[in-house]
Amino acid sequence: MPEMNGFQFIHTVRKTSGISTIPIIFLTTHSDRTVIDQAFSLGATTTLVKPYSLENLKTALDLLDLIGAQKRNP
Repeated sequence: MPEMNGFQFIHTVRKTSGISTIPIIFLTTHSDRTVIDQAFSLGATTTLVKPYSLENLKTALDLLDLIGAQKRNP
């Protein structure tokens, strides 16, 4: 991203009224646990390490769907 990195993006979204609760899939080329942990600590909903398979993308989207359903029907 030319304007900000992924961590800054998560931070900005989570601090912005009206969009702070939208799910975020953090895409990264780093499989290092510290990078993934930092994304989660900033508010990422889930992560995918590039290159990722369609199966992994579907799993991430299914997770977002499940989280959304739980929020609608607590």
